[in-house]
Amino acid sequence: TRKMQQHYGFWLAFKHFPLRNHAFAEPAARASWAALQQDKFWQLHDKLFENSEKLDEDSLKKYAKEVGLNVKRLAADMTSDAAKAAIARDRKHGEEAGLDGTPTFFVNGREAHTPEQVQAAVRKALTDLGAKSIPAKLSF
Repeated sequence: TRKMQQHYGFWLAFKHFPLRNHAFAEPAARASWAALQQDKFWQLHDKLFENSEKLDEDSLKKYAKEVGLNVKRLAADMTSDAAKAAIARDRKHGEEAGLDGTPTFFVNGREAHTPEQVQAAVRKALTDLGAKSIPAKLSF
């Protein structure tokens, strides 16, 4: 996603949508929100996705240390009312958009799930905007 973002120059907004059937999705979402409070959202985000099969509490602490977070502060922020409210708000937005899985992307209202679909939607948006030149397609 970030490779495409750099290549095409688009803005990326992230929303949490922890799946209810994934026991560790909610704590992982709150951990990444807490990492944002220390300006390390993407670092922890990437670590969590690299290790998506191991997101228990001890693993979250380990990953937090690996990306240079203050683990004590992270733990406090994770359990805060602000974290819970932020995740609940994002989930509500996802439910209102009809999401049923992750990751899901929207490009100017067009839903996409794969890198190829995201790229096609970005290229279509650029065309619709009348871009004078569109960067070459990326290979995945």
